[in-house]
Amino acid sequence: MDSPLSSPRSHTSPSTFAGPGESTLRTALGNDGYAALHRHRRLTDTALGALAELLWTTAQEADRLHAEMRYYARNTRDHVRHVPAHADRADAVPLGFLQHTSRAIDVNATRYVQQMNQLNLVIEAYKLAPLVA
Repeated sequence: MDSPLSSPRSHTSPSTFAGPGESTLRTALGNDGYAALHRHRRLTDTALGALAELLWTTAQEADRLHAEMRYYARNTRDHVRHVPAHADRADAVPLGFLQHTSRAIDVNATRYVQQMNQLNLVIEAYKLAPLVA
């Protein structure tokens, strides 16, 4: 199976699937604010541009972590699906595999929650930035 990291989404092409990070941005900023975010990202020599870029990359990282959790969940589901319902062997699903995927999902879920919290903080800072400027 391919890793979700093998084909990263481009920053410039519109995606057909908006992950939770991008969806949070769209909801928090609205259509006009979301369009302004993309304009502000081009202001590379300003603090607002740097903040807009931070906001965008924070949302993208949340989406990447979400995709990775989905990858591990799908991979686990596929392994378990191939275990016969009447399997009485203790090694029907390798314990090492379950331990690895369980740990990977746990770590990614923890990082995802932290990333979404970070995203909310950066959104608030971004919304206040024009008021201070």
